[in-house]
Amino acid sequence: MSRPAGGPRPALSAYPAVTATAADLPDRKQERVRQMLVGPHPAVPADLAERAARRGGRILRRRRAAGTVFRLLLLAAAATAVVLAVAARLRAGEPALTTPPPEGW
Repeated sequence: MSRPAGGPRPALSAYPAVTATAADLPDRKQERVRQMLVGPHPAVPADLAERAARRGGRILRRRRAAGTVFRLLLLAAAATAVVLAVAARLRAGEPALTTPPPEGW
C-alpha cells in the first residue's frame, strides 16, 4: 500500500493485524533439514575414502616434519646459548682484585 509523498498517513487500522507469535512460525532450519533428508542424496565418489586417507597421511607427515624441524631449531638454539655462555666465561679471565694483597702483617 503506497501513499503520496506529502499525503496523510493511513490510520493504524488500515494495516493488517499481526497475531502470529514466534512459536506459531515454522522453523526454517528444521524445515530445510527435513527437505534435505527427504530429497535425493548426492552421489559419493567411489574413491572418496582412499583420497581422504592419502590426504590425511600427507597432513600427518607434514606435521611430523614441522615438529622435527622445530625441535632441531630449539636444540641448535640451546647449544648456541651454551657455547656463548662458556665463551663469555672464558673471556672474563681472572676475577678482579677488589682489595689489596695483605703485605706487611
